[in-house]
Amino acid sequence: MNKLRAFFSSSRRTTAFIMTLTVVAIVVVLAVYLRPAATHQPDPTPSLPGITSSQAPAVSQAQLEAAKQTALADTGLSAEDVTFTKAQQEYDDGALTYEVEFVTDTTEYEYKISSAGSVLERSTETLAGAAKPQTQTTPAPSAGSEIGLEAAKQAALADAGLSAGDVTFTQAKQDLERGAVVYELEFVTATTEYDYEISATGAVLEKSSETLPSGARPETAPAQSAPPATAPTQSAPPAAAEDIGLEAAKQAALADAGLSAGDVTFTKAKQDLERGSVVYEVEFVTASAEYEYEISAAGAILDKSVETFRAPAALAPTAAPAEPTPAPAPETTAIGLEAAKQTALADASLSVGDVTFTKAKQDLERGSVVYELEFVTASTEYEYEISAAGAVLERSSEPRDWD
Repeated sequence: MNKLRAFFSSSRRTTAFIMTLTVVAIVVVLAVYLRPAATHQPDPTPSLPGITSSQAPAVSQAQLEAAKQTALADTGLSAEDVTFTKAQQEYDDGALTYEVEFVTDTTEYEYKISSAGSVLERSTETLAGAAKPQTQTTPAPSAGSEIGLEAAKQAALADAGLSAGDVTFTQAKQDLERGAVVYELEFVTATTEYDYEISATGAVLEKSSETLPSGARPETAPAQSAPPATAPTQSAPPAAAEDIGLEAAKQAALADAGLSAGDVTFTKAKQDLERGSVVYEVEFVTASAEYEYEISAAGAILDKSVETFRAPAALAPTAAPAEPTPAPAPETTAIGLEAAKQTALADASLSVGDVTFTKAKQDLERGSVVYELEFVTASTEYEYEISAAGAVLERSSEPRDWD
């Protein structure tokens, strides 16, 4: 009996020990599974590029509203006058900024506001199809330092010698460039397209005008060129008396080329402003050549080039009419394009029948006529530059690449 009692007593201790181990194991397992759930909660603050989660502040609706009010105050508008299309917080190179965009019935506004509430960037653009009176609200933010969009439009029209009834505005936009307000304007008449950039004080920073392809002005050019006094006053009011005007510039190019308006088709006729000086870019073609001219406001030829089309060059052995091509060079010392070709062929020990010309162009470099020629044989490509006197200025040849 004593042995039996000792056995049961030992069994009870073993059972208690096993139960104790079981409870401990359960506690350990629960601790392991419950700890990740408590420690791996998602960070409520989203991370931003270049900023740690502890550094990135949550988007403050109050600050965003303050940025919107700053933009509205700058335009002289109220929240009831506009519809906001964008209002968000951004980071530019680690700096907090607010991008705000809104529209009225006639104008679109874009702003970038700093976290301190200053205006970093702004632009306004007239919406397509808006009537003219709408843009008069734009000058409000400029106080006394900016003339406003309407005044800028008037400055451009005055410079072009036109009135609002003569044109259709295709762009009227206030922008901020390097911290300074500028106005970008584009408008057209029935025959001409104008581009202007006006400063905040009303000065003309840049301007250009281009004859539209469908305009009637090229067709009437011969009739207008007879009385020189009328042409400048119609086509070049911006540059006063010292500016010959677009039509006179075209006539100067034609005279230099030894051609008349009936002989050519104008592909470009544009007044531009380069380094504060008016210049005219004129391009036209005949059946056999393409001409490009740059004419000064006084009528001087600043740059010119003539390039024969490939088809006439291939017919060079029999195409005697190609001889008129040298006409653009009034200098009596220029040998002409055909003679320049012969010079290059002689230097290459080839004849016209051995080659196909791929380029034959007269150009003006630093005031001197040069001829740029390229031709090929079955195995070799040649490039030549010939002077007006017939000297070989540059030459190169290389095997043809048939890959």
